[in-house]
Amino acid sequence: ILSQQNHAVWSQPIASGSQSLQVSLGKLDKTAADVICCPADPETYPMVIAAVKQRHPQVPVVVVSAAPNTSEWLDAIEGGAWDYFGLPFEAAHILHVLENAVKCADRDSMN
Repeated sequence: ILSQQNHAVWSQPIASGSQSLQVSLGKLDKTAADVICCPADPETYPMVIAAVKQRHPQVPVVVVSAAPNTSEWLDAIEGGAWDYFGLPFEAAHILHVLENAVKCADRDSMN
């Protein structure tokens, strides 16, 4: 969906564990990410959010779930995620969330 709208998409699986996360973030350091989408794995996304906020505080993290639920959504937002969305994935919704994340990050970086 994003590629069809002329957005660059880079996918990097992140395994549980701090060493795997550091390798993935090292690769992220070499890209110019506007938004990071992270799977809603409770073993992984809190570490991802914390590490991204430390290394790239201007880059919003959006948590993506295949089985969304209110508790997980609240945990992600309270944990520092910019937003959270899940199935069913609607193209318009995905684009809206990601484009708003970029706009807000751009606005925040100007302040």
